[in-house]
Amino acid sequence: MSKFRKEGKRSQPPINTAALPDIVFMLLFFFMVATRPKEKEPQGVEIEIPGAAIAIELNKDDETDYIWAGYPVNAADNALVEVFLDDQLTPDFSTAIGKWKLANKPEGMEIGDVITILKIDDDVNMKTVYDIKEALRDPRVEAYKINYSTKNNK
Repeated sequence: MSKFRKEGKRSQPPINTAALPDIVFMLLFFFMVATRPKEKEPQGVEIEIPGAAIAIELNKDDETDYIWAGYPVNAADNALVEVFLDDQLTPDFSTAIGKWKLANKPEGMEIGDVITILKIDDDVNMKTVYDIKEALRDPRVEAYKINYSTKNNK
């Protein structure tokens, strides 16, 4: 027969943490790949996006540029519309949009392949929207893929 010994309590063996750094880095890489950065929004301009009955979803893989247009937050009634390109205020947007599109052309893509998303305040008049669209249609730029950002009113 075997002998049972009670020499006191034995201590537990230490927990093996050798795989912990591997798990942490796998989680880090997962979240880096799975998340998209938040788009920049201009400061000092309040933009109330108009509603639409039907909204079209874009693919996550589509290359996009954003143009914001709205009135300053604490402005008088006769204030001018402010246009932002990549979170930078652009006073003369009719000439700046073409230069901005040419400077931000993605490598290996044509400018016409990039979707330009217009985030226009509900109170901005159509003349400003038309001027932005004309600047995008410039023969040097030829950015014809334009999408209007709206709220879905379902």
